[in-house]
Amino acid sequence: MMTIILTRLNEKMEIDPVTAAFVIGGIALFVNQRIANYGYNRAIREAKLALIIVVIVIVIIIILYFLIKKIWLYAKSKKSYEKSFKIEEKAITKEEDSESIEIEEPKEELPQIEEECITESPENEEECKPKPKKAKIAQRKNITIDLDENKRFFRHKELKLEEVEYLLAKGYRISEHRSLSSNKREKYLLKPRFNENDNHCYFVYAIAEFLESKRIIVSLFATVKPDLTFMIDGIRYAIEVETGNKINKDKKLIINKAEYMKNNFDYWFFVVINRNFVKRYRKIGKTVDIRYLSTSLKKLVN
Repeated sequence: MMTIILTRLNEKMEIDPVTAAFVIGGIALFVNQRIANYGYNRAIREAKLALIIVVIVIVIIIILYFLIKKIWLYAKSKKSYEKSFKIEEKAITKEEDSESIEIEEPKEELPQIEEECITESPENEEECKPKPKKAKIAQRKNITIDLDENKRFFRHKELKLEEVEYLLAKGYRISEHRSLSSNKREKYLLKPRFNENDNHCYFVYAIAEFLESKRIIVSLFATVKPDLTFMIDGIRYAIEVETGNKINKDKKLIINKAEYMKNNFDYWFFVVINRNFVKRYRKIGKTVDIRYLSTSLKKLVN
């Protein structure tokens, strides 16, 4: 309680802790002297001694308290001072940096003064008028496309870019297949007929191209007759290309086609693209697996 009172007094009246200790000590001595003058008995003297010891202890605690508080306040004020000093130092460096930046003001462009054209006579005023610049005209190259669009079969690598674009515009499609001659996959431009897909179109025209490269005249058909017919040394040949799935849809049509070739040609056979159907076609007539087509054609022409 006494510590609180002294703290309040110190905050309000700014009393130094040493002074407060002397005051309390003086009060304790005064009380001691007063008790001694009256000559109380031994019990009173022991109580007096205990009271003095208590007062001295309290004074020491108060002195220590105020000393610690002074040290703490001093450290706190020093820390805040150093912090404010660093902030001011940063502000100064920023001001110096901002002063070192030079801002270039935009230069005003002077209006261009057109020179007056002075002529000796008004008849020459047209000379002063600005002459129009000649416009550059883009010249387009004349490209000549010399292709038969009805051929339906072209090798991509043998065509120019302009020719590829021309064929695509005419309804051709780019398709990749294994070549009969090189056995490598190549790109082709194909235009299938109304009743065939890309695979059927490729093999029909690839067989025709192979035979024509051997100087054999080939006829192509799209309906009742076989896909390819040709003649070698007076022998009539016919080839019917099948994707394979037609035998599931209309087996009777396949049988009728086989009967037609048997009655009108000396030698004929089926070429089946899907090898899973080869056995079923062989029950109807001679059939060549697509994997062995190149070998069969070479034997045929040799």
